[in-house]
Amino acid sequence: KPEKEIKLNTSSEYFILKANGDSMNIAEPVNIDNGDYVLLIKTTIAQNNDIVAGVLIKEDETATLKRYCVESGGKFLVSESDTSEIQLPMSGEDLVQGVVVAILKPVDD
Repeated sequence: KPEKEIKLNTSSEYFILKANGDSMNIAEPVNIDNGDYVLLIKTTIAQNNDIVAGVLIKEDETATLKRYCVESGGKFLVSESDTSEIQLPMSGEDLVQGVVVAILKPVDD
């Protein structure tokens, strides 16, 4: 198992979320499985196709890991799952909390 080094900008803030569910289990370039830990850079700005922690204010106001997509019809959070595809429209109140930097996969010893 090769170890990888990730360079972090010391002027930025980061946080870790634990994935709960399978809504990104076929994401590319690295799938996000239930129980994985996800390192995110804290930011409210995302680029098209970034994987983000997004919050839909009118839903349950908890962060959800999804692909951020910008199309002519607006902004969406899109799942990449082998069981279902969900496209959640973002309103002006909804926000991005962070952009994924790395996926940390737990291993059994």
